[in-house]
Order: sequence, then structure tokens, then C-alpha cells
Amino acid sequence: MFYVLRKFLNLLKRTKLVFMNHYFLLKNAVYEKALLVFFLFTCLSFAQQNNLFENQIPKITSYTRSDFEADGQFWTMTEDDEGVLYFGNNDGIIVYDGERWQKVTLPNHSTVRSLVKAKNNTIYVGGFNEIGILKKTSNGGYYYHSLSEELNLETENLENLWQVHEFKNAIIYRSFSELTVINANTASHVKANVNFLYSGIVNDHLYVQDQNTGIFEFDPKNNTLTKLFESPSVEGIVSFLPVENVDEFLIVTKPGIIYLANRKTGKLVFQKRLFKPEDQEQILVAAPFQDHYLVGTLTNKVLKLKANLEKDPSTTNFKRLTNSSVLNIYPQEEKDRFWVLMNNGIDLVEFDSPEIQLFDGSSIADIELYNDILYLATNTGVYYAPFNLGLPDVKELNFTKIPDLEGQAWSVQQERGSILIGHDKGLFRLKNFKPERVGTINGIWKVIAVKGSKKNI
Repeated sequence: MFYVLRKFLNLLKRTKLVFMNHYFLLKNAVYEKALLVFFLFTCLSFAQQNNLFENQIPKITSYTRSDFEADGQFWTMTEDDEGVLYFGNNDGIIVYDGERWQKVTLPNHSTVRSLVKAKNNTIYVGGFNEIGILKKTSNGGYYYHSLSEELNLETENLENLWQVHEFKNAIIYRSFSELTVINANTASHVKANVNFLYSGIVNDHLYVQDQNTGIFEFDPKNNTLTKLFESPSVEGIVSFLPVENVDEFLIVTKPGIIYLANRKTGKLVFQKRLFKPEDQEQILVAAPFQDHYLVGTLTNKVLKLKANLEKDPSTTNFKRLTNSSVLNIYPQEEKDRFWVLMNNGIDLVEFDSPEIQLFDGSSIADIELYNDILYLATNTGVYYAPFNLGLPDVKELNFTKIPDLEGQAWSVQQERGSILIGHDKGLFRLKNFKPERVGTINGIWKVIAVKGSKKNI
């Protein structure tokens, strides 16, 4: 674990300093502290592997224009079998292999709003009046290959291709006016009654909303649409989400109203309104993630909903996302993480990262565990939380700040039954989690017991 190694190395550096100055006095204390830190975070690692990190603060990695060297607005994403990532961007396709970024433009330099990986590992691309695939060069680069001529497409009539799906061996693009269905080396078209506003796959069914007409199920074998639901009052669908019953699914709308759709009854039942009208908020995307739902909003970043559609308290963990407007979410559940595509940039949110954060907002200078209490000395003060190494359950690891110790704390240690704090303000002893000043010297880094002394502090 990165944090463990970083802490361990810092302590070893401190040991080296000790060796140079007061070796006999400090060597054992430093090694004991290092072993404590290593043991503590080994236990935390064990807890992580056993799904005990419900309140864990995820690691968020942000990627900006200086990283990918393209426009900051991202619309869609997919990945291939080798783990290479492909992003749909205003400038084209942005390819990321984990080390290098490459921008691939379309012939007409249009925005790429739809990407999907087929079962044969081909990446299909949809832009404005453009349908094609990505190909790889012999030296590892990528280029766009248009399918317009091969499929006899009238590209001037394709419009914006907003979504693309692989469904039952067919590649299906959605524009407002039609579905373009690619099967083998042929393309066919299914026209909308008015406008196709949204399409999505749930439980092996492909649904399409036709404006003011209803919600239809698409059969790629016969290229037919069958109406399942009337939807005159359903405004702006942004997602279809699975539920436990395979004959039902949730319909999430832009205003934040959620309906439950039942295939057998053909009925839509109101479930919840996420926003008040005066909130002036919108949902732009929603996606399932493990046993929750992630909701990307226009101005409030990402919300996390429980299966019962109640807001999860851990939603606050996403406050550190770098942009408020979330255009898409790409879950990678097998890696316990998801990507957030925003109006300006990309963020990666990781729950299974080697750099786990249990404490946010400060730099940790020292750590101490005593009598099942975990103490942290940080640049903003001293914090504590109950913690039992024998039962390393971090669900309740909520830190409380010690009063009157604001500012840089350098060390926290137990000496002869007392918790001592080395602080810029001086030396302090904790009594009932409140500081008592010891002496008058400011700027204390660490206290060292004098060998042979048995006096209490």
C-alpha cells in the first residue's frame, strides 16, 4: 500500500536522522512506531479486502487538458480487451493506455459522442455524419477508419450519432431521426415517428424512447420496434437502470423524477422526485455501480443512491471532483472504480486503490494507537477516533478534532500512560481528549524518554 510505504519510509528517514544525532536514545522508539504503523495499515488492508470500507474516502485522480492535450469536454467512453481506454471528446477520440494519450480526429473534425467495443474487440465510433472504427498501426498508434463507403451510408443524413450499442451481434447507432443497424457488412435504418430521444439496454432488452410516442423495444433480428409503454408525461429520459425484478427497470429523467417500468403490465409508476423545482438541478446521466446507483448532475457533481433510491451519506465523498457538471459515468466494477466524464476534464474515482484515504483534508505527520484510540498529528491539528486492532472494522472510523490545537502538530506519542503532542505551539498532554500545556517552550517536534528515569510525565 502506497500510504503504508510512504509512512514507513518517512519513519525510516527519521530513523536515519536519529542515527546521526541520538542513536541510542531514539532507535528503538522509531522502529516501534514504524512497526505500529505497518501493523495498523496491514489490518486496514485486511478490512478493505473484507468490504469494511463503506465510509472510505475514495482516491480521486484528475486528468486535465495538460494531460490529454485536447478539448476538456467529454461525452462517452469505452475500453478494449487489453484495458486501453477510449474517450469521446469534442476534438475526436482520446486514447489512453495508462501511460500515453493520443488524439484521433475524424475526417470532418466532428465531436465524438458515441463509442462501443464489439465482441471482436473492435471499437465503433459515432460522430456527426460519421460512422467508423478505430484501427491500430504497426508502431502502436491509432487511426480512424470510416465505414461510410463500405456500408453505402448517406453520411450527410446521419446527423449526430448520440449513442451506440452492441446488441445481439448488431451494432446500433441512435440519432434523433433513426436507428442505424450494422449487421455483418450491411447497414439498415429504422425511422423514428418523431425523434428518438434516448436508448439503453437493461436485462438483455434494448429500449428506445420516441418523443411523444412511447417507449419501444427493439428487435434487431427483424429490425422492428414494439411499443411497451406510453410515456406522454415522461420528460427527458437519461437512463434505464436495472432492479432486482428482471421484468422491471427504473427510468431516470432529466428533471430528477424516477419511474418504475413493468414489462408485463406496461405501466410506469412514479417512484421518487430527487429535486425540488426551486433547486434548478438536472440529471445528465445515471449508472448502476455495485449495489448502488451513481447519478451525474448538472451542477452538483455525483450523487450516490441506495437501492431504495434514498441518498447515500457517502455522496459527500465526491465533493472533491474537479467539475460540477457530469456528462457521463463509466463504471469499472471489477476494479472497484468508476470514471467521471465532465464538462471540463476527467476524474477517476477508486475505492480499491493502494493509496486508501481514511482521513481527508490534512497532511498526516504522525500516528499513534493507544487504548483502542487512533490519534493523528496533522498540519491542521490533532484528531482521534476509536479503533480496535483486534476487530479492524473501519465503518465507524470517524475522526474528532482535539480543541485548541489548531495548526501544525508534529508528533503524537504515548509515554508512561500519557498522550503527548509535539506542536508548533509547544508540548501538550491530553487529558480526557483536551490539551494541557507542559512547559513554556514553543516548537516541540518530539519527546524522548530519558533512559533510567521513572518519573511520570
